[in-house]
Amino acid sequence: DFMAPGGEVAEDANGDGYPDGVLSTYRDDSDGSAAYMFLNGTSMASPHAAGVGALYKSNFGDAASSTIVSWIINSATVGPISSNPIGTPNRLLFKGGL
Repeated sequence: DFMAPGGEVAEDANGDGYPDGVLSTYRDDSDGSAAYMFLNGTSMASPHAAGVGALYKSNFGDAASSTIVSWIINSATVGPISSNPIGTPNRLLFKGGL
């Protein structure tokens, strides 16, 4: 297992009074244009992990899913978070030289 960036950033860079997450695009229903907002959670983390898997496949061809997962886990940064509950994997997604 590993972790990917999903938000919960403590900084309020946009000044709205709330901690920021991952900047994401969405469709503004009022006029159909693209807009941006900060979002948090697994919905923001999974695209990062899928993107690294896609980069691996684009560089190394039609690799098996198990090969890609092993590469992602073995390439992850170990120990970046100091307050994880016991038993939580402490590996952060890292794309390396992809």
